[in-house]
Amino acid sequence: MDDNWDADVDAEELPGGGFQAVLVFSPPNEMGPAVRVTLGGKYEHPELARLAALDHFVAMRLRASD
Repeated sequence: MDDNWDADVDAEELPGGGFQAVLVFSPPNEMGPAVRVTLGGKYEHPELARLAALDHFVAMRLRASD
Protein backbone atom coordinates (compact mmCIF):
# COMPACT_ATOMS: atom_id res chain seq x y z
CA MET A 1 0.00 0.00 0.00
CA ASP A 2 1.39 3.42 -0.90
CA ASP A 3 0.31 7.04 -0.42
CA ASN A 4 -2.32 6.73 -3.16
CA TRP A 5 -4.38 4.34 -1.03
CA ASP A 6 -6.72 5.37 1.78
CA ALA A 7 -7.58 3.37 4.88
CA ASP A 8 -10.56 3.57 7.21
CA VAL A 9 -12.41 1.53 9.83
CA ASP A 10 -16.06 0.49 9.88
CA ALA A 11 -18.52 -1.73 11.74
CA GLU A 12 -20.96 -4.20 10.20
CA GLU A 13 -24.10 -5.32 11.97
CA LEU A 14 -24.26 -9.08 12.48
CA PRO A 15 -27.49 -10.99 11.73
CA GLY A 16 -27.85 -12.31 15.30
CA GLY A 17 -27.07 -8.94 16.88
CA GLY A 18 -23.87 -7.18 17.69
CA PHE A 19 -21.25 -5.71 15.38
CA GLN A 20 -18.08 -6.87 13.65
CA ALA A 21 -14.96 -4.76 13.11
CA VAL A 22 -13.95 -4.00 9.51
CA LEU A 23 -10.82 -2.52 7.93
CA VAL A 24 -11.49 -0.66 4.67
CA PHE A 25 -8.67 -0.11 2.17
CA SER A 26 -9.47 2.15 -0.79
CA PRO A 27 -7.11 2.10 -3.79
CA PRO A 28 -6.96 4.85 -6.40
CA ASN A 29 -10.17 4.94 -8.50
CA GLU A 30 -8.51 3.43 -11.56
CA MET A 31 -7.59 0.31 -9.56
CA GLY A 32 -11.11 -0.62 -8.49
CA PRO A 33 -13.39 -0.62 -5.46
CA ALA A 34 -12.47 -0.60 -1.81
CA VAL A 35 -11.34 -3.81 -0.13
CA ARG A 36 -13.19 -4.62 3.12
CA VAL A 37 -11.50 -6.96 5.59
CA THR A 38 -13.75 -8.22 8.38
CA LEU A 39 -12.04 -9.05 11.65
CA GLY A 40 -13.00 -11.70 14.16
CA GLY A 41 -14.97 -10.85 17.25
CA LYS A 42 -18.39 -9.55 18.15
CA TYR A 43 -19.03 -6.21 19.82
CA GLU A 44 -22.13 -4.86 21.52
CA HIS A 45 -21.92 -1.37 19.99
CA PRO A 46 -20.65 -0.18 16.58
CA GLU A 47 -18.27 2.25 18.27
CA LEU A 48 -16.53 -0.64 20.04
CA ALA A 49 -16.18 -2.52 16.75
CA ARG A 50 -14.67 0.56 15.07
CA LEU A 51 -12.23 1.01 17.95
CA ALA A 52 -11.19 -2.65 17.66
CA ALA A 53 -10.61 -2.17 13.92
CA LEU A 54 -8.54 0.94 14.66
CA ASP A 55 -6.46 -0.99 17.22
CA HIS A 56 -5.84 -3.70 14.62
CA PHE A 57 -4.85 -1.15 11.98
CA VAL A 58 -2.40 0.56 14.35
CA ALA A 59 -0.84 -2.81 15.26
CA MET A 60 -0.43 -3.62 11.55
CA ARG A 61 1.21 -0.26 10.94
CA LEU A 62 3.61 -0.67 13.85
CA ARG A 63 4.67 -4.12 12.63
CA ALA A 64 5.23 -2.72 9.13
CA SER A 65 7.59 -0.06 10.46
CA ASP A 66 9.82 -2.54 12.35
